[in-house]
Amino acid sequence: MSSCRQFASLCLLLFLLSVSQSLTVKATGAPSDVTPSSILPDGKNGAPLVEQLVGNVNSLGNYKFDGSQEAQTGNKVLKAVGTFYFRPANSMRVEVKSFGGKSGSILVKNADGAIKGKGGAQMLGMKMSLGPDSRLLRMPNGLSAVECDLASLLKRLKQEAASGCKMVSGNEPMNVESLGTRAIVLESQKADNSGTSVVDRVFIDPVKKLPVQWDLFVNGKFQSRSKFQNYQTNIQIDESQFNL
Repeated sequence: MSSCRQFASLCLLLFLLSVSQSLTVKATGAPSDVTPSSILPDGKNGAPLVEQLVGNVNSLGNYKFDGSQEAQTGNKVLKAVGTFYFRPANSMRVEVKSFGGKSGSILVKNADGAIKGKGGAQMLGMKMSLGPDSRLLRMPNGLSAVECDLASLLKRLKQEAASGCKMVSGNEPMNVESLGTRAIVLESQKADNSGTSVVDRVFIDPVKKLPVQWDLFVNGKFQSRSKFQNYQTNIQIDESQFNL
């Protein structure tokens, strides 16, 4: 019986690896309103805004949101859509709605930090345990799906600031083409021999004070765009939802 389970896990691993290599579509080009140069020429120190966001996130209790991401790799784009659930301090559930052969899959991380996955229909619902650095957890932009809670994303911003990046925020909400509304803009900026370029550009709902869009740049080039929609905060989520 043990050898059968090991064989099933191996089959699932090989299937997921093959899917991750094939989930590419022809790029239609980066979104028209992205630029690696700052869009905040008169911006102010963004560090206080980061701390405000951290405090706000710490007050959310249990929460969920619908997320989508497009990541550009060369002349191709990877796309994924899912629903993310979080229960402080360390529980998480990701339901993959659309990601090629991974569609219908579920990932969970429980309070002890154990991570498990359950395949969708194309994977016959097989389950397996995953390490925190598993390639199978990678989002299109390379970040781990179980490190996409707001606290972890903001922690990464603070680590960038500690390593020398400058945090800059707008003085007031500005019109954002890709959102069709106004948002507060926060950038982490990195200076090098060629000048200053953006690493992260975060678009924040001016009322809820939560991220609604997060653009990443690598070596001065647009890499990915993530969107956060339909926030539900301070909700009831049973502990059983974080176990498979």
